[in-house]
Amino acid sequence: MYPSIYHCGNGYASASVPDMIYPMVQWVEHGTVPEQLTISYTVGSNSFSRPVYPYPEIPKYNGTGDPNSVGSFHAVASPGAHYTNWYGNYLFFQPIGGGGRDRGYTRHR
Repeated sequence: MYPSIYHCGNGYASASVPDMIYPMVQWVEHGTVPEQLTISYTVGSNSFSRPVYPYPEIPKYNGTGDPNSVGSFHAVASPGAHYTNWYGNYLFFQPIGGGGRDRGYTRHR
């Protein structure tokens, strides 16, 4: 999910969502982990760009430079981010079996 864009799209700003396939291919095939993506917004006649970082990092203005430019921001840890373990972790990766023999995971056929 991106800032100002609702779960299924739209939002208060017209946003240009970045290509996420190419960075994933680079990560898988070359081990190059994407450190940020850039999203561009248009609100009325104003345009601006923001970096998007992996959770729990958020962009913070450097204090200098064009506030509409992605280069004027750096990553900081979100003060409100608290990691909680997703309950689904316990549904799919629990070994099952019996008699001391691991038959796989809960999706075992």
